[in-house]
Amino acid sequence: MNYQVVINCCYGGFTLSDKALNWLADRGLKLETPYPTLKDLPRHHPLLVECVNTLGDKASGDMSKLVVYSVAGKYRVTEYDGFESIETPGNINWIDPTV
Repeated sequence: MNYQVVINCCYGGFTLSDKALNWLADRGLKLETPYPTLKDLPRHHPLLVECVNTLGDKASGDMSKLVVYSVAGKYRVTEYDGFESIETPGNINWIDPTV
């Protein structure tokens, strides 16, 4: 089964726009800040995914570009200077010292 996950694909950091915050609040998901952490709002949260799919670029806050990716199972969001990537068990190149 595939899941959709929202990440920020530019330098700056994950930020929701006021329009996105209002869209989410209208549907019962009230956030205290436009900078929710992964703990506050899982990136696979159905309303977050629907918000970004519905609003497109208007869901992104200042210095962010939110996009939706599809993953097949477990994932981890990694970040460098606000630019995020998704790691899954299948895309990590493990080094085996016994070979």
